[in-house]
Amino acid sequence: MNYDIGDLLNSWEFKPDEFLARRIRTSKGEEKLQIRIDMGLLQLELDGRPDGQQPHGCPSLLDYYQDLIESRDTPEGFVLNEDECEELFQEAWQYYHRYLSLFNLEDYEGVVTDTEHTLQIFELVDQCAPNDEIRWYFEQYYPHAIMMQTRAHAMLALQSDDYPTAMRAVQEGIAHIESFVEEWESELEED
Repeated sequence: MNYDIGDLLNSWEFKPDEFLARRIRTSKGEEKLQIRIDMGLLQLELDGRPDGQQPHGCPSLLDYYQDLIESRDTPEGFVLNEDECEELFQEAWQYYHRYLSLFNLEDYEGVVTDTEHTLQIFELVDQCAPNDEIRWYFEQYYPHAIMMQTRAHAMLALQSDDYPTAMRAVQEGIAHIESFVEEWESELEED
């Protein structure tokens, strides 16, 4: 087996001013997502976790922790440790790369799915993080995920020439982000 990917990289030039993503078919006929970066490329799964892993036998870490919390007699009081939060951040980061790629490829349904997964991770950490510093580490990315989800909803509506639904999606997204900022600012004032 030849492990050199030089020919592949040379046939797909990196352009620093462009986000480069594409769908490919493997020799087994599976569809994958590739992202061209300056020092190589990333290849992601299109279904499940982008890295194809199934942590703890679950489709994702989010699923694992949601199942774990649900199975407890008293779900209240469950606290993630710092390492678990970091693992969840890495999962969110993978989904982030995939939803940016999917947006670039105009797969807006995929963007909605992946941003929803990311937002659920943020919600889990908000409820179960061991401290506010870790909460903020996640929360700072919340508006971006909402924006991307909003754009995807609007683009889906526009594909059907449904301008009122697209406008409503944008207005709801803006309201959601404004609400988040107001809540965050009020928490700062309390401290």
